[in-house]
Formats: sequence, structure tokens, C-alpha cells
Amino acid sequence: MSPLASAGKNAQRAPSAAPQSGTRRNGKNAADFWHSTGECGKTVSAPIANRLTGDLEWWMISSNMEDDSGSLNQRIAQRVRELRREQNCSLQDLAERSGVSRSMISLIERAESSPTAVVLEKLAAGLNVTLASFFERPVLSSQRRDHPVSRRNEQPEWRDPASGYRRRNVSPAGVQQPLQITEVHFPPGARVAFENGLRDRPVYQQVWMLDGVIDITVGTERHRLCEGDCLAMQLDAATMFHNPTEETARYAVVIAADHLRRRP
Repeated sequence: MSPLASAGKNAQRAPSAAPQSGTRRNGKNAADFWHSTGECGKTVSAPIANRLTGDLEWWMISSNMEDDSGSLNQRIAQRVRELRREQNCSLQDLAERSGVSRSMISLIERAESSPTAVVLEKLAAGLNVTLASFFERPVLSSQRRDHPVSRRNEQPEWRDPASGYRRRNVSPAGVQQPLQITEVHFPPGARVAFENGLRDRPVYQQVWMLDGVIDITVGTERHRLCEGDCLAMQLDAATMFHNPTEETARYAVVIAADHLRRRP
């Protein structure tokens, strides 16, 4: 039986589950939803038309981000260098704390390497900060350091060179609050594993699914999150993110931590 015929049969059997031909749901034709569903009723395979649309959207976003990749690498380099010096931490000290080689840290600080999310998380743990700290825009002298509003066009975006996942710092830079919000677009089939080294104080994280499906394994427990679901965790165990579908997953990450003290 063809996919479209199968969709029609299911629509007759359960009209409430699929709109009639020619109607749209979430901006897509009913035929877009012909594939079988997994947990949460989310599709585990996407139609070609949707994938092409997603590819075009991704190309447009990726092109803009590539134009800014050099400045992002420079910002990461500056932030790693600043945080290390604030703590009177040598390259060797940071290498021992983070498990990242001294030579790699040196390359990152000179903006001669595009570090992956996994490497940056190791450095963040070694410096006792959050991953989002590396992407913060510098606060200009003409700006209030405690300005409470973060405009959309001011929010830095970064793409992980290994997995292709995109993250955007949503929270205002420079505001001294224990919360940080990040929006993530996680590509189909992508997988990222974080070691989550211990910090001096607990760091708590909640993942709120906005679109799609994501599997999150914390330690030995796997959680499948679908649209609207929210998972709370503490960053003290190995964590793996995996998108098992052929559609981009989008979620918000909210991190809460007391002001992490600087290590001597």
C-alpha cells in the first residue's frame, strides 16, 4: 500500500487523528504525516518535502552563522583566556582540571581551533563556569552592565562543528542572576555526549521541549522527551543527547546555579 493510501485509510478510521485531504495541521498537508509514529506520537521519519524545506531553512541559517564563525571563535578564545587568568590558572593547571590537552587549550585561546561542545563543556567544568559563559557578548562601556533586556538580534548563536547542533544564548549578558536560558536546535540523528565534570557548587538544568523529540540519557537512565515535556537534572553525571528522528528537535535549556566561586 502506498504511503498516501495508508494515510487516507487511517484518516477514515480515526478522523480526529488526521485532518481531511487539503486541510493543514501546523502548516503542513495531512499527507506530511503518513509515517508511523513512535513514543509520544511523534513521527520517526519525515517526508522528503519536509526534509527539503528543513534543509533550505538550515542552509540559510548556517550561511549567516558561517559569516560570523570567525568572530565567535575570537569571542570563545577571549573568554577562555579571561576566565583562566581571573583564576590565576596556568595552561597546565587548566589541562589537568579539564582533561583537555595544554596544546589544544593554547590553540583555542589563539582562535586557531574551532572547539566542539564536548571540549568546551570540559573547559567550563575546569573553570567552574557554565558552557553558556563562553558565548556571552562583551558589555560595551555605553551599556548598563545590568541591562535587563536581551534583544533577539543581540543574542549570540553558535554551531557545534562536530554534531551541527545550534545553541543561542537567550539571557541578557552581564546580569548577575543564577539563571541562564539557552535555545537549542538539534539536527536529525545527531548525538552529543557530555562528561559533565564536577563543579565547586551544584549546577541544575532543566530541558523543556518546544518541538520534536529528544532522547536524554543521564547516567544510566534514558528519558524520551516530546513537545511540552520537561526534564530536570543536575550536571553531575555523564549526559547524552540524541535525536532519534528525521526532524530537527528544538528545546530550551534553563540552568540554575549559585554564583560559582572562582578557584584559587
